[in-house]
Amino acid sequence: MFLEDDRSLVVPLDGDWRFRLGNGDWRTILVPATWEAETDDRLTEGPAIYRRTFTLDDPSGYWLLECDAVSFAATIRVNGRVVGAHTGLWSRWQVDITTFVRAGENLLELEVWKPGEGRYKLRESLAGFLPDVCNTFGGIWQPIRLRRLAGPAIADRVHFNFGAGVRRRSAQTDLARAGIDAVVD
Repeated sequence: MFLEDDRSLVVPLDGDWRFRLGNGDWRTILVPATWEAETDDRLTEGPAIYRRTFTLDDPSGYWLLECDAVSFAATIRVNGRVVGAHTGLWSRWQVDITTFVRAGENLLELEVWKPGEGRYKLRESLAGFLPDVCNTFGGIWQPIRLRRLAGPAIADRVHFNFGAGVRRRSAQTDLARAGIDAVVD
């Protein structure tokens, strides 16, 4: 479950991004798309750096960066500070960026790696049948957006990601059955 409500302000970030693959030159690339669709490079696993700016007139509220999918691993920075990371080829994700955004121009950067023979082994990446029929793909290949929530929210499920190296990578708890203690000043 993802944090969203009917009063959310959604700011699409699809379109032109600045992009650099490995030690290559900076160029403009279209998002969402795989970098293989936009470049001649099919073999470089990363890092691919995606950058774009966005402007907030009013940074108040609770700001989330959400992406429908990135391949395969992403480190997310806002205004030069690491705000989160995601690993997974097919899954939608959100990162809370509330404390990192400011009024005016903000810089968003994603460092992305695709699975292959190096950092993220292909057969360990849940790439499915892809390695048997074609090269894997990398990049922000599904829509990406900002979401401002009107107020604090609690998802009805909490998802834990234990990261690579753990055989069972995720677990869930149902908050309807969990106890919650809160202190309000």
